[in-house]
Parts: sequence; structure tokens; C-alpha cells
Amino acid sequence: MARFQVVKLASDGARVQPSHGEARTKDCDSIRRRRGPLRYKFLVPGESWTSLISDILDGYINEGGYPHRQHVHSSKSLAFSSSSNPSPKPTRPTAQSQGHTTMKFTSTVTALAALVCAASATPLVKRLPIGPDPAFSVPQSQLASVLECQNGSPSSQSNPILLVPGTGVTGRQSFDSNWIPLSSQLGYSPCWISPPPFMLNDSQVNAEYIVNAVNTLYAGSGFKKVPVLTWSQGGLATQWALTFFPSIRSKVDRFMAFAPDYKGTVEAVFLTVPGLASQSVWQQQAQSAYLTALQNAGGLTKIVPTTNLYSVFDDIVQPQVSNSPLDSSYLFNAKNIQAQTVCGPAFLIDHAGSLTSQFSYIVGKSALASGTGEAQSSDYSITDCNPLPADPLTPQQKAEASGLLLVAGANVVAGPKQNCEPDLKPYARRFAIGKKTCSGVNTGF
Repeated sequence: MARFQVVKLASDGARVQPSHGEARTKDCDSIRRRRGPLRYKFLVPGESWTSLISDILDGYINEGGYPHRQHVHSSKSLAFSSSSNPSPKPTRPTAQSQGHTTMKFTSTVTALAALVCAASATPLVKRLPIGPDPAFSVPQSQLASVLECQNGSPSSQSNPILLVPGTGVTGRQSFDSNWIPLSSQLGYSPCWISPPPFMLNDSQVNAEYIVNAVNTLYAGSGFKKVPVLTWSQGGLATQWALTFFPSIRSKVDRFMAFAPDYKGTVEAVFLTVPGLASQSVWQQQAQSAYLTALQNAGGLTKIVPTTNLYSVFDDIVQPQVSNSPLDSSYLFNAKNIQAQTVCGPAFLIDHAGSLTSQFSYIVGKSALASGTGEAQSSDYSITDCNPLPADPLTPQQKAEASGLLLVAGANVVAGPKQNCEPDLKPYARRFAIGKKTCSGVNTGF
């Protein structure tokens, strides 16, 4: 069990010895009221305190990101120390210990709460991978072959937007009835990818198509940052690309994700029967090796300006009901919009409706126009809560949008199947040690 040291600092940076009465105080707000402008920083000996934040968040998000509801066993002090003894007993402050006592955390959620209430706040961000991008596993010619644009060659687009489809559909099938015409009306040149077959392949490979598309459109537009709009697995694969391919972070302008499944879906358990599930479906099962690697590498926090729109009534991705970090579509520090929080608990849009509805259009339009790169609450309200396909669409487009899930479902049923989750790529293995994939238990090598 990890133990950490709290150092109390005055506003000038000098250490302050905690008083006996303060040592008995457990609530950080009450300490601030009593002591004035003090700052509390949690430090691991030999590391920076930002590293500690990353490590605590790692404990929180490991194994699917669901907190363990346990209690804290502590001494009567906010100050505590680290030692090599694996099971030290709490002690009262003494002159020898300079007021530092031991505290044992049995809940990572409690540790996070302590950091959140610290007067000197820091975002709870797991350190993202840095350095050169991993090598592609797909030939460049194949990556380029699935990138299309409505207005000609991808290498010469003045104002491109990249559309990334969900599981079971091509880019055109996913967006032809909605965001291809809608983004065009908003002044963009829509481009899309169609990783074969129907996004059913290894989602790590699907992410390579995204990385290549971003690089191509960025260069082809005169080095203009590219907005990315996604549906379903497209959001998950985009977040994977941003997490593990550092070079594209500075090339993506904003990220609008409809019904993304960053934590997978518990409903995939009904499909992941040996021989009945495709590669990407295995990976989208809650707590898969793929999802564990994403989470432990920092993928549950926004990397670029991000808006996530999702619905309690999603019939594919769950859980989505708590309007909190427990929801699969939720990212820390992003603009997270559960539709029912705006439109009321009876507002009924499903997995496809999260992409195609009039309300989704209003939110997406706000995200694309916003100066911050994220949707603005002032741009939408309950008066926009229409679950039907977006108003600017033609009757034919609206009819096709309403049948989107049927197309995706048919392709999933007819698509390739296998008996196990694909192995993690070498660059991701160290983030999911102990998880089982096709080659057995992942050891990190």
C-alpha cells in the first residue's frame, strides 16, 4: 500500500510546522479557514508531486476506472511519511518526527479527493507517453487508401474536418446521412476514413488510420490544425491515437465525440463469446487489456479540447447513467454532456441518435464554432432537445440516419470473428501488465 508525505508550505514557500490542533483536523477546507494562505502538496520521496498525482490516478483508473468504496484508516494528522516498512503503525506527532505521522490509504478515491481539495490545485493527469511515435504496422499505401474527402484530394483541402466512424460501418455509411452534409453547410470540407473491415479490425490499427489522416490533412491544408468528429468506437480510437502518438496532439484543433466508449461497454460481454466477436468488439469489452492500457497511459483525461455527448438511453454503450467519471463517455477535464442533464430524464436518444439528432447537431455546431474548442453551455438549452434527425438534413438523409444502427448491426454480424482479444502492440504492453490477450497473460514485453 502506497504511503505519501504531505509537506505544508506557507505562501512564501517555507515549511510550516503543523500545530497539534491542526494535526487533528481532517477537513482541508477547515484548515484553510484556520490557517490562512497555506498550501498542501503531496510528495513521494525522490519524485515530484505531479508524479504522485499521476500514480494516484493510475490506481484510480486501473482495472476499468471504477472506485473501490473503502474507508480511510489514518492517524490524527494530515502529515504522513514514507518508509521501507510495508506496514508501519500510526504514531502521534513527536519532536523527533517533526509532526509527521503515518497514514495508510486504502482507497484511491479518497486520495484523489484529498488532492482535489488541496489549496494549490493541480489537474489530476496521468503522464502521457512522450517521444517519437510508434512505427505503423500497416503500409503507408494502405493507410492512405481509406482516406476520402468530399472536395477532392486529401492532400489539398483548405478547411478539412476529419470524420471517424463507429463499429460496423464505413466512414461514408456512418456520416453520409448526417455530418458530411452538416459539416459542409458549416463551411468545412468533410473527409473521412474507413478502416477495413467496417472498424471491426484491431482498434490499435484503426488508430493508425486516424494518425495518418490527421498528418495528411494537416499538411494538405497548409499546416492548419484539424478538427476531428467521431461516433462510437471512432472516439475511442481517436483518444488512443492522441494518447500513444504524441506527434498529432499539436495537429488536432478540437475533438467532438458522439457516444464514445472510452471505458468500453458492459454490453460487449454478450458478444465476446469465443468465435462470436470481432477484434475491436473484444477490445471494447469493459476492463479489456486495450482499455486498461488506454486508461493507465493517461487516456481518461482530455488531451486536446474535447466535447463528449452521450445518452442515458444508449443501447450499445453502458454505463452512461451517472453523469460522472463512471460513465463510459466521460473524460476528465473535457466538456462532458449527458443529454438528459439538459433535456430532462425522459429525453430519448439511443446510440445512433447521439450522432444524428437535432440536439446533437446543436451541440456539435457549438463545439466546432467555439473559441475554446469545446461546446458552450450558452449555445444550447432544453428548447433544442429534439431527438429526431437534424433539421438541416433532407428527408432522404433523415430516413437513412434513422436506419444507421441496422446497417452497423448487419455488418457486425457478418464480419470476421475470433476467439480472444488481440495482443497489445509493444508500445502499449507496459500499461496493461497481467491482462490476458490471445497470446496469454501480458507481461509487459
